[in-house]
Amino acid sequence: MRQMSPGRSRSVRAWMSAARSRRTRGTTNRPDHSVGVSCSDLWVTRFHPWRVVRELGVKVSWPANMPWRILGLCDPSSMTIYLNRARLVTQVERRCTLTHELVHLHHGHQGAQPSRIEAAVRAETARLLIPDDALESALCWSTDVFELAESLWVTEAVVRDRLEGLRCV
Repeated sequence: MRQMSPGRSRSVRAWMSAARSRRTRGTTNRPDHSVGVSCSDLWVTRFHPWRVVRELGVKVSWPANMPWRILGLCDPSSMTIYLNRARLVTQVERRCTLTHELVHLHHGHQGAQPSRIEAAVRAETARLLIPDDALESALCWSTDVFELAESLWVTEAVVRDRLEGLRCV
């Protein structure tokens, strides 16, 4: 198994670390005097996997012959993500799968991973796609997984992964 070159590895890691730190700091473009989170703020703080792909020079391929059960694959040696064109019909599905594969790329994973690694990748994907403030706002008006997914622009599976990752303090 070939490993990602050190230069590329650092760039993916640096970008993902920066994305996580922006999430934890809760940076938005809203003025200090505003209260709460408006819909426009959610657009400002939303994670954009296609922007990450463009900025890091990751190639995205849509092969026609991918097995039906596989939504996406990544190859860290060539910095390529393969997405299943037949399965990923909506933009939301593409966004979530692309983010999931970016997390795999960030960690240098190649090929099938053990279930505990997949669970960790799903949890990290959910944290990137659903920041705390957006989840808090959405949970104020609904606890239905379908409604949450629609309002947060993610799949129902990502919402479930995010809710499973919450810890009571």
